[in-house]
Amino acid sequence: MSLEGRIIEFLDAEELRLAYVRKQERDRLHVIDPRGRNSTVHGDRVVIVHRPSTEGEFPALARQISEKVSARQSEVDVELLWQSVGTRQRELNPSELAELFFAETTPETESAVFRALSEDNLFFRRKGAQFLPKTEEQVLSERTRRQRQRAREEFREHVVKVLEQLLKKNTDIPEESGVILDRIQNWLRFKTGDEIGLILEEIAGAAKARDAAYDILLRAGRVDPTLDRFLVTAGIEPHFSSPLIQAAAQLTPYTHIPARLDYQDSPAFTIDDEDTQEVDDALTVRWEGDEIVVGIHIADVSAFVRKGDILDAEASRRSSTIYLPSITVPMFPERLSTDLASLRTAVPRPAFTVEVRFDKQANRAGYRIALSTIHVQKRLSYDEADQIIESDPALYTLHRIAKQLRDARSNRGAITFRRAELKIRVKGDEIQITKINPNSPSRFVVSEMMILANGLAADFASVNSIPVIYRTQEPREALAVEDTLSPALDAVDSTKTAPSIRRDPQRDLKSPALDAVDSTKTAPSIRRDPQRDLKSPALDAVDSTKTAPSIRRDPQRDLKSPALDAVDSTAGRLRGSDITLSGTYKAVEALAFERLRKTFKRSRLSLTPGLHSGLGLGAYTQASSPIRRYADLVTQRQFTAMLSGVPVPYGREELLQILAAAETAEQEIRAIEDRSTNYWLLEYLARYKRGELLAAVVLDPKGNIELQDYYLRGRVSGPVKLRPGEMVDVRIETIDPAKGEVRFRAV
Repeated sequence: MSLEGRIIEFLDAEELRLAYVRKQERDRLHVIDPRGRNSTVHGDRVVIVHRPSTEGEFPALARQISEKVSARQSEVDVELLWQSVGTRQRELNPSELAELFFAETTPETESAVFRALSEDNLFFRRKGAQFLPKTEEQVLSERTRRQRQRAREEFREHVVKVLEQLLKKNTDIPEESGVILDRIQNWLRFKTGDEIGLILEEIAGAAKARDAAYDILLRAGRVDPTLDRFLVTAGIEPHFSSPLIQAAAQLTPYTHIPARLDYQDSPAFTIDDEDTQEVDDALTVRWEGDEIVVGIHIADVSAFVRKGDILDAEASRRSSTIYLPSITVPMFPERLSTDLASLRTAVPRPAFTVEVRFDKQANRAGYRIALSTIHVQKRLSYDEADQIIESDPALYTLHRIAKQLRDARSNRGAITFRRAELKIRVKGDEIQITKINPNSPSRFVVSEMMILANGLAADFASVNSIPVIYRTQEPREALAVEDTLSPALDAVDSTKTAPSIRRDPQRDLKSPALDAVDSTKTAPSIRRDPQRDLKSPALDAVDSTKTAPSIRRDPQRDLKSPALDAVDSTAGRLRGSDITLSGTYKAVEALAFERLRKTFKRSRLSLTPGLHSGLGLGAYTQASSPIRRYADLVTQRQFTAMLSGVPVPYGREELLQILAAAETAEQEIRAIEDRSTNYWLLEYLARYKRGELLAAVVLDPKGNIELQDYYLRGRVSGPVKLRPGEMVDVRIETIDPAKGEVRFRAV
């Protein structure tokens, strides 16, 4: 029928709206609403047709219709109407439903029913302009869902009020907040995805929610105040469960297996920090005619932990040992990590050995990789090794070889820029800070030996098509090392005599071929070393995105793990361009470090061997820390399986999953270590250095500085004119260790 000149109700965005039809063109209706707005409506959107009217009468009639419909709608009992429908499972139009409920059919009653059923959809489901009654089961299910939804909303409102109260630090913890505290604790510890975490993020901010949760739980006595706060906020459990402790206790000590290369008669020694418990590398040196044979021995954890067993699953979950100033959280229980697998003295230990031969001039002549048994005769601290390095034949020889290896990598473009580092330890209420020189002779030797072993392992894997996880790093930006120093030298003092500078070979970083290797010794599955590129990555030469101060995390982690930042650990020496920065050039060191750091790319994990520019090597894998890094254990298993003549345990797809998890875990653990270290350094300064004059180097005209003795970066407050490279004295103005914030004032 024609609708022109009639009042209608049509569906607009699923709601009924009143309109007057001014003109009809087939299925297109030109309408005007009560406010005088014009629009076009398709005919199939019309639901209710009211009486004819003139356009002038329409606004007043629209008000009358709305009032009548509203009054009739208030009478509608939707549940009673649903019960009246009974078992009729078919679609019903508004006129049928109006007849059932009101016993009359008018445009107003039809509109009232339509609107009532649209607003309360518990009993009917609308399909266009008709309604389908729901079954009893559907109604019951929907009722239950709505009740739960209402309960959640009410609980959410309650939680918001309680959390807002809990976040007020000077108020008591309400007694009725126990359930909420339980949920906060579970969310923090188990990363459950509980809605309470979302509410905390809304109230405190996404970046501060976990810290806010920690503060609440600490005040409520729900967390151990002696535990590092950053472990707690990261949900990391420092202790092992009883089944894991029992599994480790059931492991039996190693006894020599004839199939392994017997190194027990070679005097092996370890070099570590005095407090190191997880000793995972040892060295041997012997002379055979005109050759020097260096053994780099890595603890063979795969001899104790099988893929998929309970200890392996836990190590996979933990991913790495975590070193914090206040606590060390091992990847394995102590029975394994500091006893059975650790290369302790006077007991036989299984090892993964990289044996390297050098001629009298310390040129590499060949290598082989084997499974072995070693017997550590002597444990040395770095200080002890430094004291005897000139008199001990083995150490002296290793130092000479290490310098040759470093120079060879430097010629291939390697950059080593290590500044003195801070070792922070918290014992009880005491914070101890000591300065570590990563360029001490013994630390230098250990670092070069680990780079050598991991690089040769990568070459061995590539030659033998063993799938392993490689670490790669793209070439840094084309900026010569001396170009990073020139502005710094100018800024500090143009009258100083600059250090001697050699051009940076990084322009064309391609690893030269390895020397051909003659490996004739008897050992399981030894591969001759063909003339090929040595591809090797490890030192995350720089992470240009880091904002945390350059602070030593843990000596057994950094220098023996070339996969960490080469530029994050720094000591006034810039290799690859033979630049040595003395104490006179502290400002140069800071500025050059800052500029050089930004030229490097992040290191990446890959299943394909590739260039690692920071090391000046063409392929690099990491198998040197299997007690402390799960990815290293996985890589070690690939080698030990191949050397034992059995299939490798991991295929490419499984390695990809491990690789992805390792990258994520590495970033998370790095963040925890950096935050904790930064916190304790700031806590140290707040306790002991507040009010004292502190020497600092100006990094830029914006007032960013670096404390000379603590490598901590901050900002000077106020409108001060400072030149990059200028040495200034500052005092702490404000400091908040928990927030990781500090500002200084120039004196």
